[in-house]
Amino acid sequence: MTTPSPNAEATQDAVRPAWRLLLRRVEGMLGATPDRSRALLDVALAFSVRVASAALLYISQIVLARWMGAFEYGIYVFVWTWVLLLGGVSHLGFSGASIRLVPEYRERAEPELLRGLLAAGRMTALGGATLIAGFGGLVLWLFPWVVQSYYLLPGFLALACLPLYALSDVQDGIGRGRGWMAVALVPPYIVRPLMVLACMIVAHALGWPMVATTAAGAAIIATWGAAAAQTFVLHRRLAAELPAGPRRFAYRTWLGISLPLLAMYACEMTLQNADVIMISAYLTPVEVGMYFAAAKTMSLVMFVHYAVGS
Repeated sequence: MTTPSPNAEATQDAVRPAWRLLLRRVEGMLGATPDRSRALLDVALAFSVRVASAALLYISQIVLARWMGAFEYGIYVFVWTWVLLLGGVSHLGFSGASIRLVPEYRERAEPELLRGLLAAGRMTALGGATLIAGFGGLVLWLFPWVVQSYYLLPGFLALACLPLYALSDVQDGIGRGRGWMAVALVPPYIVRPLMVLACMIVAHALGWPMVATTAAGAAIIATWGAAAAQTFVLHRRLAAELPAGPRRFAYRTWLGISLPLLAMYACEMTLQNADVIMISAYLTPVEVGMYFAAAKTMSLVMFVHYAVGS
């Protein structure tokens, strides 16, 4: 029977403190205060949702590209990119401002301001996005030559997504500000792409043409459906802890916070999507679709950045 060498025993003695330290840290996390435990669960949920969303979006893009073909897929990519850009700025930054102000007003016990913020943020999103959608539709109707003819009908349909897309963006901020990560993230990042995919599967089974117009119609159903479900759940949760009452509005304070955030967010969205907009002016939808598919494949490595940021 062999006996351990002195060197082996020394190595084991050196490793044991490291394992004990790791175990103590894990025990500390599991036995943490309720607030810290909740924060850890929120982190895990946000990361899981964004990882699942990245996989789901990539799979749905593969399905759409194969069924629609490069030309129609390129048209859909172009019009949906405009939804991302315009919908992301039409709420004037109230999405980011809500993340900061909702917990502040709760901590200060200022329900009047909280009610006002919740109403103003969502009304701004709906109103601003509706105005932008109306203006965009007017431009396409009066000056149809500003884009190629095959972009017109999908473009009109995509504009119908803007109000509920912007509303969902603001409610994302409200949910995160309140700590309701599932309400904030699941509808836009899981339910919406699932509904787009489901609608296209149904359309394909019914023998409908797999064109950009069909995909834009699916996007309308998905955007409105996901936003409606999010609104219903958020309204019930808010009503349970914030009874109806007077509202106080502080637009100057809110805009002072939201507009700088809007500038930052607009720059980020432009950096992410300007390439598709620019190449669409010079290349055909076939080439745009191929470029977008290649770019999204390469950008999969960024899902960790977005997940941690959420």
